[in-house]
Amino acid sequence: MFDHLMPIGGDPGGPAYEGWTLLSALAAQTRRLRLGVLVSSNRFRPPAMLAKIATTVDIVSGGRLEFGIGVGSRPSHPLAGFRHIVFGLPAPCPANVARWVTDELITKDR
Repeated sequence: MFDHLMPIGGDPGGPAYEGWTLLSALAAQTRRLRLGVLVSSNRFRPPAMLAKIATTVDIVSGGRLEFGIGVGSRPSHPLAGFRHIVFGLPAPCPANVARWVTDELITKDR
């Protein structure tokens, strides 16, 4: 399962279901399967929202969530900017993302 807003292969106009919503459905229907998206982009959702979504999936699944987070697609990818425009998402520059992650790590380390 992936955390992309558009298909990553095949027909660009084809379906691309929202990964966290599908994880919730799988969590409710399975008992032993470990659940998670490959890497969840921190560009698509505010950090508090992503934490709440992940917590909900973890509770529904009985603690079976495997969580991975990243900064999303590389800015040079042809569809990287298009995705943000189409879905009305801010496209932070990589330096700002790196600064935010560094600030969070330093804050958590204290």
